[in-house]
Amino acid sequence: MSTTREWGIILGVLCLILALMLGWRFWTFQTYIKADKQRLEARILNQYYKNHKWVLKLKATNGLILYTTSKEDLKDLQNRTISIFGKPAKCSFYDSFRSCFFITFSFDVMPKDWRSIFYDYIASQHQDEKMSKLYQTLFFASSLSKEWRDLSTSLKIAHLLAISGLHLGILAFVFYLFLSPIYQFLHSRFFSYRNHLFDLGVLLHIALLGYLFLLDFPPAFLRAYVMSLMGFLFFYFHFALLNFSFLALCALLILALFPHFFFSIGFWFSLSGVFYILLFFKYCSLDQIRSSWIKALVILCLLNLVLFFNMLPLTHLFFPTFALYSWLAIPLSILFAPFFVLVFILHLVGFGGILDPYLLPSLTLSFDQIAFLIPWWVGLVYVGISLGAIFSRLMYFCSLGAGFTLWVYLVSKML
Repeated sequence: MSTTREWGIILGVLCLILALMLGWRFWTFQTYIKADKQRLEARILNQYYKNHKWVLKLKATNGLILYTTSKEDLKDLQNRTISIFGKPAKCSFYDSFRSCFFITFSFDVMPKDWRSIFYDYIASQHQDEKMSKLYQTLFFASSLSKEWRDLSTSLKIAHLLAISGLHLGILAFVFYLFLSPIYQFLHSRFFSYRNHLFDLGVLLHIALLGYLFLLDFPPAFLRAYVMSLMGFLFFYFHFALLNFSFLALCALLILALFPHFFFSIGFWFSLSGVFYILLFFKYCSLDQIRSSWIKALVILCLLNLVLFFNMLPLTHLFFPTFALYSWLAIPLSILFAPFFVLVFILHLVGFGGILDPYLLPSLTLSFDQIAFLIPWWVGLVYVGISLGAIFSRLMYFCSLGAGFTLWVYLVSKML
């Protein structure tokens, strides 16, 4: 994919895919918006109480994200499927890429579907609902409860709780850790002619595809899955991996297949994280460190430090909250991988609640906070500098300097 002609062909195919997907989505939207009174089935993604009524965020079977309200005394229905009767409020095709409002006359709660088995299994291991909500978010991309959302915002660790490429990498590690010995035993006795790395890679991506269906295609994890699958295929066809062209191709393919992801902040943050990781390895090789273990440790610590400063300006384009202790995101990001593996295994064997007494007190922590949003034009300048860093080491360190300067400024406002 190094020539203009090859990129032209790829972009032409992606434009065709995008046109087809937009056409299908427009037909779906027209079918929805032109019907007056109608009945829909939808899964409740989030549920919260506001202005003396319940607000429900829904994902309908037609793929549209809908909001509705109810003044009834509802129990916790998050992740349940409902049959809802009402009519669509005024909504444009453009607005439908984010959400539309649905005026509800009545709704019925449907019997639990296959996803409920997994949610109930997690909930059965915890006495406190806040803890079960945390792990349902960690494992199944469920909406985070307000208590955990406030804490993650203060400490800037929302990327750890929202399922993304980091979680995919950890799950892939656990998959190989458990399955590889079994496969090696069978491989040596029955099909030693097979390429074991290829076979395990195929099994891994089939398993992850099933997991993607369970999660209902969250943007960040979908981005990670597409990159993983394309990377796996590109590796066996001897294409270059882990470069900016590959990242751009994956992003364009996802946006062509799922154009509504263009309005997903989670998707763009996930993409930005990978982008800054590629920049880090482009300019920070650390080849002078001979010990592989020490080198890996230094890279792990330095990478999380660099990502913290690189992502800070982008974070404050959308989320104003800043706390003095947000620097804890750096060590917490380093410790998250072993923590996730531990709690994943504990929940598999039915002992997921062991750590609850140690984690629950964290919800009582309070942090002094300030609100600061970066002007949009400053954000555009920062994005421009970051893109320029693809070609210039100086631009890369300017982007780091901008993130560090912002952090110093925010800290000074709190002291």
